[in-house]
Amino acid sequence: MLMLQRLVVIGVMLVAADVEAGEPAAEDPAALAARLDALRVAAESAMRDARDVEIPDAYERCGAAYVELARAARPAIPALAAEALYNAATCFAHGGSVGAAVTLLSELEHRFPTHPLVAPGLFQSARLYRTIGFYADAAERLERFAAKYPTEAEADEALADAVVLREALGDDKAAERDAARWITLFGRQRQGEAAAIALHRALVVRERGSGTDAMAALRGWLRAYGGKADRAQQARVLLAIGELTWDASCPVARVDGLCLRRAPAGRGPRCGGPVPLVAVARDAAGAAEATKALVQAIRLTEAGGDAPARAIAERARLVLADAAIEAVAASSMPPPVLDADGRLTMASARAQTDWLGGWQRALTTASRALDEVAGSKHLRSAATAQGRAAWLSQHAADTLASAPLPAAAARTPALPDAWRTTYCDAIDVHAEPLRTAARERADHCLALAGRGAVVEEAAECVRVHDRHTGAVASERLPKPASPTVRDLEPPARYRGPPN
Repeated sequence: MLMLQRLVVIGVMLVAADVEAGEPAAEDPAALAARLDALRVAAESAMRDARDVEIPDAYERCGAAYVELARAARPAIPALAAEALYNAATCFAHGGSVGAAVTLLSELEHRFPTHPLVAPGLFQSARLYRTIGFYADAAERLERFAAKYPTEAEADEALADAVVLREALGDDKAAERDAARWITLFGRQRQGEAAAIALHRALVVRERGSGTDAMAALRGWLRAYGGKADRAQQARVLLAIGELTWDASCPVARVDGLCLRRAPAGRGPRCGGPVPLVAVARDAAGAAEATKALVQAIRLTEAGGDAPARAIAERARLVLADAAIEAVAASSMPPPVLDADGRLTMASARAQTDWLGGWQRALTTASRALDEVAGSKHLRSAATAQGRAAWLSQHAADTLASAPLPAAAARTPALPDAWRTTYCDAIDVHAEPLRTAARERADHCLALAGRGAVVEEAAECVRVHDRHTGAVASERLPKPASPTVRDLEPPARYRGPPN
């Protein structure tokens, strides 16, 4: 087989050399016609044989036969030579000899630039380059094909595939240029596909660019397609806008996606539990804008009951649940105030009762918001919600276990031990059920993560679980699968080689 491939390459070089050397000696027309007819018959027979047996050697013999026909037909019958080169490339492509095939197609384009087979040959060569992982060469040929032959049936497909390949190469400028050209050429007649391509590019900008660039791209998409695109596409954009705006409304570096910080030092004596993180106030206008976009996204998906629509709604609900979680974290227990006899004052007792009622209502609201998603059939959403719920229960337990002590307890030597023990033990009784709930939520989350291999979403579950058990919960999670060639190959769309 290797020897045959070498002979084919030599044959291609001879075709080029013949052209460079000038016209060969004239051959008797009748003799030439008979020789070409014999070569054509032999080549066609080789192609039929190759299709019958479907093995590489047979296709390579087919390719070699057509190369010989191309050499003989040029320059007396250029059209026959061009067809023979194309058929030779097709045979080699079927046989897996990609190098020979792309060489022949390049020769076809170079020697016979006006022949009708140059267009499908250029598209075919792009497909072959993609097959062997030469994505830059494939993208360049797809772009050239669409530019030279915009009326060909595959022109739109070529540009769309070029976008995917340029993105795989990290060339976002070229990808954006190709997407814009697709929309210019085909978008007016196919607005749904144009909206999908523009949305895809906007989401890529969100993933790779700055928040400002992403927001501009998403808002630009809404202006151009908001009233024309389908509801799911609009919901995806509103979800992305809501998430970006929600993130930007936090004035500090977020902790696990929440706007939190460590409690400031010097807040007075406390019970012995770990002090939880406290919420930082978000920008009110930004938070309101994010909430509006997220609610709109949920409403748009309510009409569609399919899995993608539910996933969009669940992501939006998780962000809204974060707002409820932060409301819990923003609520600080007031320190008790003692009278001269070491008893809680009536005003302090009322303040603590009022705080506890409001805090429990906020906790219930956040838990219900998470429960809306925790039962989802979409394991990624369910695991995220369960992880958040585990974190919330643990935060609530820590809030009670680290309750502030009265300032008088620190100043009165006889008071601290007795008062601290009684007070903190009484509060810790209410914290223990929350710790149990946190552990159970974490276990449930880990079970979901193990079923669906959603390791990233289980991060909060791992932290809560390990804190309670001392075990390494990550050992229960599946190991990420090693990437394969198929995983790394961009999902471009191509037709097979012509028959």
